[in-house]
Amino acid sequence: MGQHYSLEAQEIPALVASLTDASSNDKTKAASTLAQLSKSEAHQLVIISSGGIPALVTLVQHGTKAQKTAAALTLSTLSTQTTHRASIVAAGGIPPLVELIRVGNGTQKELAVSVLFNLCMNSNNRVEIAASGAITPLIALVRDGNSIPKEKAAGVLASLATNAKNQVNITAAHGINPLVLLVRNGAVGERVNALSALWALSANDTSKARIVAAGGILLLVRQLRGVGEYPKEVAAGTLWNLSMAKENRIKIAAAGAISPLIELLRTGNDVHKTRAVGVLANLSALPDCQFAIAAAGGITPTVVLLKYGADSQKKCALAVLSNLSGSSSKTTAELAAPGTVAAVVAMTRNGSESVTQDATRILAILSSSSYNSVIALAGAIPPLVVLLWNGNASVERKATLVLANLSVDPANRLAIAAAGGISALLMLVRDGNDDLKEMATLALSNLAMDPENKVAITASGGVRALARLLQEGNDAQKHNAALALSILYLDRNSTAAIVAGGGNSALMVHARGGVRREKTYTTRVLSNSSVSTRSGSSTSR
Repeated sequence: MGQHYSLEAQEIPALVASLTDASSNDKTKAASTLAQLSKSEAHQLVIISSGGIPALVTLVQHGTKAQKTAAALTLSTLSTQTTHRASIVAAGGIPPLVELIRVGNGTQKELAVSVLFNLCMNSNNRVEIAASGAITPLIALVRDGNSIPKEKAAGVLASLATNAKNQVNITAAHGINPLVLLVRNGAVGERVNALSALWALSANDTSKARIVAAGGILLLVRQLRGVGEYPKEVAAGTLWNLSMAKENRIKIAAAGAISPLIELLRTGNDVHKTRAVGVLANLSALPDCQFAIAAAGGITPTVVLLKYGADSQKKCALAVLSNLSGSSSKTTAELAAPGTVAAVVAMTRNGSESVTQDATRILAILSSSSYNSVIALAGAIPPLVVLLWNGNASVERKATLVLANLSVDPANRLAIAAAGGISALLMLVRDGNDDLKEMATLALSNLAMDPENKVAITASGGVRALARLLQEGNDAQKHNAALALSILYLDRNSTAAIVAGGGNSALMVHARGGVRREKTYTTRVLSNSSVSTRSGSSTSR
């Protein structure tokens, strides 16, 4: 069966033909009739199939005032359907619509910007819209238009601003101030679209500065406390971008952002939480903000996010906690909860350099504050040993510090050795920087207090490495090396290794020239090695 059309639909082909071939009055009547008929989706299909879009575009470009208005109204209706938008663009509709926004009357501007708003849903169309010179008239419409045109124009700018070049051009065309004013004074729809535009623009450094200069921060913070999920999402996202610039962080905090950001961590949706913790990660780099975040109860919801959040949320939550970890003894105690430490330890396996930096920083501060048992029980030793091979000196330093502190506890010494800690620490003694050599040697001196570890250190070439450090290291390294050797000397095999490795000469130099404690350590080793040598030598008569 064929398709049946209504009587009105059957008239559409003739009406479309009139747009190009009839007199001016008939063109106007045809355009007005099509504008009414286009409200029906069935009629829209007939208009399209009859070649209506190219004729309507021509009328927008060259028609009379009434014809332009009627044609723009029809295109506005047609553009609400995704399938029709490509036809409008293919017919060359964008440039005449932009021109209508620039020079048309209020109604024409509203209709034209409505079409562009719909066409912007396709990212491919945004390039042509911007290239057709739309940015300046759109900004003028945001500044001077009525409510609906303002809302639509801000929406088009928000779409265009997803392109880096357009961000530059919108900012250069003085688009920031009108958008900020629209956030301050606009109706809900206007405000939402203006917020979206500012969010996209805030990816650009120059735009960041203009948003701040226009008073945008305080308005964005107010949105965090407002109603509606999406405005909060966009406001938090914009503040996150703004907080990337260090000079903006204190301004964001001063505008009262910390409390509502923490509230979003507690009660917000997933997007709220991601963006809020991102802002807090940047703000928490400032000492004043660290205190404010802790005082506002920010630690608990941040820890929850570290434990149960998405990977991106965990990364930012860890950064917040890392920044807070050394701010006060009270904060450190809060972070020492077993579940929190376990979550931090889990992040040491992440592989990302920034994440391992933050995780090891927290563990280093906790281990320096007598929370070693919690760290060990959280399973930290194996991943910390792995990090000694990381290749990043800062991560290696913090991991070595934690292991050195953990090795004070006899229960941890065998666990460190079992995780491969002895060979890793000796690698640092041989090849690490000065800090790493110093701390690794201290850790080895603690490990050597266990008899099994004495054997393992000696078997791994530890005596030779320590003797060399005693000869070539700085004062702190020599001190720790002498201490380690003085502990190892209690083992006969280690003493023999000292002698066999030529360590006696270095020990004698240090015994004569070292400070008091090192003299004591090295004298013990020399004394024992002398006894060992005599008892092990053959006698003849």
